[in-house]
Amino acid sequence: MSERRSGGPDGVGDERDTTAADRNAANRNAADRNAADRNAADRNAADRHAADRHAAEPDDDAVAERDSAAAERDTAADRDNDPGESAVAAAGGESVAAHRRGWWKRSKRWHKAAVLGGAGVVTAAVAGLVVVAMHNSSAPADAVRDYVETIARGDAAAANRMVDPAAFPGRELDRSLLTDAVLGSADRLSVEEIEVEEINGEPAGSMGFSPDDAIAEVHVSYVIDGAEERRGEATLRARLAESTLGVWEHWTVIDPLVVPAYLETSLHRIDGVAGMAGATIGGAHAPANAPGADPVNRTYVLLYPGVYTVRGVASRYFTSEPETLVAVQRSWDGDQFWEPADHTPPHGLARIGYDETPELLNAVSAEMERELTACAEAVPDPLPRCPHGIVGYSEMTGATIDRFPEVRSLGLAQSGGGGPPQLWLHTESDGLVDARLSDGTDMPVSFFVSAKVRIDEAGEVSVRLSGW
Repeated sequence: MSERRSGGPDGVGDERDTTAADRNAANRNAADRNAADRNAADRNAADRHAADRHAAEPDDDAVAERDSAAAERDTAADRDNDPGESAVAAAGGESVAAHRRGWWKRSKRWHKAAVLGGAGVVTAAVAGLVVVAMHNSSAPADAVRDYVETIARGDAAAANRMVDPAAFPGRELDRSLLTDAVLGSADRLSVEEIEVEEINGEPAGSMGFSPDDAIAEVHVSYVIDGAEERRGEATLRARLAESTLGVWEHWTVIDPLVVPAYLETSLHRIDGVAGMAGATIGGAHAPANAPGADPVNRTYVLLYPGVYTVRGVASRYFTSEPETLVAVQRSWDGDQFWEPADHTPPHGLARIGYDETPELLNAVSAEMERELTACAEAVPDPLPRCPHGIVGYSEMTGATIDRFPEVRSLGLAQSGGGGPPQLWLHTESDGLVDARLSDGTDMPVSFFVSAKVRIDEAGEVSVRLSGW
């Protein structure tokens, strides 16, 4: 039965086989024509799309596309043999033109990424240079600002570490008051402006990078309590200390912002009076000068800018009112600071005057009466330095004090020979003594008292009669 199906009687089976083969061949030819038509349509669509994109894209993309087209023509044979494209065409899937378009898109993205990456590097470099330039242009002022604001905070110890106060021009001055306690007691400055004036003699901003060991001059202006008369200014120098990676500059301040000042007290170095030298600022002892002291030989102190309260030495025998010392530095040439005729600093003077207390006057009166009583009791054998009215008459055989002089006040008088001044008592009236004479009669005799007052380290008061 199988032979009859395949061959059949009278050659019918062979004819059917020939007809089926012809139909298969025709189908294959039609499929090939359809595939060719689709490929041609895809190529035409790709060409139209490329033309549209060429018209819409910027000039640089068009140039790149033309260059890519030329390269594509040069390598056409290689792409025709590309196994990927052949595989795509043979599989009846994505067209060769579409495959090439994908390749071109990827290559263009890589090209743009490279261009953008290079531009990003350049932009970052330029931005970095701008940041460095801005930092370097303000670095000297920033160093000075940090130092001045440390003073404004009252941190004298930190300010001393940042800039050595001993660098103040001129002769060496007392630096014992540059402490946190003293500065903390003052009304301190507020910064108004800090500006770089020049670097190595050139205007600020004319240099991109400063040479090694460059010196900048920085102007500082400030005010205390907002008062016009308490406004100060100074020019401080800063030195380039180092540069990170050779570009990022670090500056240090070399001139201290300190103000020379001096104090005067009415009881400074009084002969025979102990414990009254100097004054106090912020609870610290401050060296002082006698009134009218030779300007060249004055004792000066250094203070950070501020308004300070100066107090006299605490004592049970003397009182004083606190005085205000305005330490404000204005512009001056440090090299000629000591050139003025009187050698005085521009600011910073306070004078403390003392008055005796009733306790001291009582102590002086008691000592004076004790000395005068001894003088009268010694008659007719006179003691040295007793008043003439008590011991000045040879015919006196005895004496009794009827009235003691009343101590009115104390005062200073310069001793002979140019020595330090001495403290003397002043009486309201003369004394009176009842003198007994050798003929048996009595006679009232007045006397005048002149005496120096002494106070020792222990606070003991004594009176030394002068013999007038």
